[in-house]
Amino acid sequence: MKLKMLMAFILGLCVPFMTTLTTFAAEPNAAMLEKQKEVDKIIFEDKKEELAEKGITVTHTAPLENTIEIGVQPYNEETIQYIIEFFGEKNVTVVDGGQQAVIMTANSNELLRDGGAPEESSSVLKPIYILAAIIVLCGGISVILIRKKLQKS
Repeated sequence: MKLKMLMAFILGLCVPFMTTLTTFAAEPNAAMLEKQKEVDKIIFEDKKEELAEKGITVTHTAPLENTIEIGVQPYNEETIQYIIEFFGEKNVTVVDGGQQAVIMTANSNELLRDGGAPEESSSVLKPIYILAAIIVLCGGISVILIRKKLQKS
């Protein structure tokens, strides 16, 4: 009876780790999503030519908890001040935009299919699989030790 209870307990510990395959991120609230739509319209439609004249490239916008993140290139004081003056310091967070986002094409799909995909997703899952394997191994070892102890008794 104790052996069955121990096995149920060990399996109960394993199931959450084996089923947790995704990272849960905080969902932005509806107000921030609406605010992002407004910012996107202004940046990518209304002010598109003005930004191009100034040599500013907006790489992305993203809703955060209380502000909208705007990625810009070039990332310097002049660009930061221009964006902050336009939207207000409390409304946006200006960050280094890195590279300009591009639409995926057939060539990029082939690259992903051929193994050129970033290993982010597999690197996130590795610790989960390792932890699940450790729990299963520890459970198996404890079952063997308990059986040996019960046989001696």
